[in-house]
Amino acid sequence: MKKCLLPLFFLLTITSAWAASPLVKQLQDHVVVPEGSSFVPTSLDGTKDYYLLYYSAHWCPPCRKFTPVFVKAYNELREKGIDNFEVILVGYDYTEDKMLHYMEIAHMPWLAVDYSKRKDIPIVNDLAARGIPNLVVLNRAGNVLLRTYVGDTYVGPYKVLEDFVKLVDPL
Repeated sequence: MKKCLLPLFFLLTITSAWAASPLVKQLQDHVVVPEGSSFVPTSLDGTKDYYLLYYSAHWCPPCRKFTPVFVKAYNELREKGIDNFEVILVGYDYTEDKMLHYMEIAHMPWLAVDYSKRKDIPIVNDLAARGIPNLVVLNRAGNVLLRTYVGDTYVGPYKVLEDFVKLVDPL
């Protein structure tokens, strides 16, 4: 009997290691990508090591200042072949059209949380902060590694981005 249980335990351990994280499960059917003049549904495959939730809006001057820096860092990492992360915009614009416009003019090459569903996703709401821009870095398991707000202290998205780049590109 013991010989049969060991392979079963091993199989369950491997399967659970590849199971989707709470983050991926909650976002799976709620992410979109800009295409032309609208958004189209897409999905997360859950294979990335890191997920960055970027809370931002075009009406926010600090967001408009940080976003080009973030886009540049994203593109530089991708050019180096570093693609073990996914960025997902959580738009705080007043309408979906304004969010789309913001993504287009800022050249954001990443996914976004479906504007109409963002308030219904617990993990997105739990990680929101008192202000934007807000950048949160999670690992595949959904554990917060870096965030713009540490307790009541605002460290800012620049610090989070700097620490993330060091994490994935230590050279």
